[in-house]
Amino acid sequence: MHVYANKSQQDLSNKRRNMYRVFVLTLILMISMQAQCLIDIPDFKCFEEKADIVFVLDGSGSIWPPDFRKQLEFVNYFIDHIDIGENEVRIGVVNFSKNAEPSIYLSEFNDKLKLKERVLDVSQEHENTRTASALNLLTSTMFTTEMGARKNVRHIAFILTDGSSQEPKKTQLAAKKCRDANIELFAIGIGNETNKEELKGIASQPKTSHYIHVSNFSALINEKGNIFKISCTKNYRSQVNTEVNTEEGCKNISADVFFLLDSSTSIIQDDFTKQLNAVEDIIDTYSIGSDKMRIGLSLYSNTYKQVIDLKNGVEKSTIINKIRGAQYLGGGTNTGNALYKVITEIYHEKSSRNRFLIIFTDGQSLDRSFTITEAKKLKENGVVIFAVGVGPFVDQDELNAISSNPSEEFVLQFVNMDQLSEKVKFLSNKTCTKITENTQRDQECQ
Repeated sequence: MHVYANKSQQDLSNKRRNMYRVFVLTLILMISMQAQCLIDIPDFKCFEEKADIVFVLDGSGSIWPPDFRKQLEFVNYFIDHIDIGENEVRIGVVNFSKNAEPSIYLSEFNDKLKLKERVLDVSQEHENTRTASALNLLTSTMFTTEMGARKNVRHIAFILTDGSSQEPKKTQLAAKKCRDANIELFAIGIGNETNKEELKGIASQPKTSHYIHVSNFSALINEKGNIFKISCTKNYRSQVNTEVNTEEGCKNISADVFFLLDSSTSIIQDDFTKQLNAVEDIIDTYSIGSDKMRIGLSLYSNTYKQVIDLKNGVEKSTIINKIRGAQYLGGGTNTGNALYKVITEIYHEKSSRNRFLIIFTDGQSLDRSFTITEAKKLKENGVVIFAVGVGPFVDQDELNAISSNPSEEFVLQFVNMDQLSEKVKFLSNKTCTKITENTQRDQECQ
């Protein structure tokens, strides 16, 4: 009896040990799979041969700083997934705007972590789009042996841009010079302002794999894996998804968006009209409806006038007609009072809908402290605020304090109302991207 009891206890102990082993092995497997998912490991070996790769990044003024950083993130994704070293792959970076400057030479880094840190330090110029200068720099400097380029290895350049070059003919000549020097060119157009034919002219053959277009910078990040495969595996020919469209994203969102427009005397009547036209163009990209996006709008100076109530802002034709009929106010810039009115009259009730405020201003508020206090109350109540500054007299610190955080993603500035009119698609895409991101994130957390 005693022997049988001991045997039973031993069997039970063995079963427990086996179950524990199975549990531990399962846990290890799950952690391993999760880790692979988190670091996004490609399912094949990339760049098995030596290669010199230069990323040519657009730093022009049409690119929002957070989007410029997405280009840096794109570069670091490549670095994460290849072997860096003197006998492996080398990476260089060129930053171009009005001028083209080498940011990282090919021979500069063999340490992956230091290279990634340096990439994140690349700064933006915020000026013109001199693509030709960047392409000329590839042949004159970046892919020379003096600057670290190696003979008899694959030479590759990625040209990223969100617009057309300032000198189209010079750009094509510079691209041809690169191709003649056996530099393989991938031309990546980002957004709706790119010139498809120009970028195809830059790209190497076959154009189907060397010319790539994505609808916005978020799509660039989403498609980085496919672009990586296209560039590093000569036989890989995946169709990059170019259907990720910011405007379409806004058309599938349920949210409340309220516009607060500066109608003070510092804005002349003609510029006031340009401001209204810009808002009309932005709204035209939205899908309006009681179960989609609802729109509200008010004007402010030293007084406040509501033009469109959110509850009635569900028919696009009605909204457009009311915007076109809005009357100029004139007077001082009492931004704090306008924000107070939004708190007490617009966003005063609890709502399950995501709520956004887009405020335009061309100058400083009459009471800075009051303005910042009221903006803080709105943000504490879950309202996401975009602050749009127009002209040379805006208070940068005040805009940062009004906007949601990080301010660099929610503050947009324009030189004047003419530039606002020219860049309205840029403004529409930026606000729409953040509205979509915030709404989708909140839906995932519910």
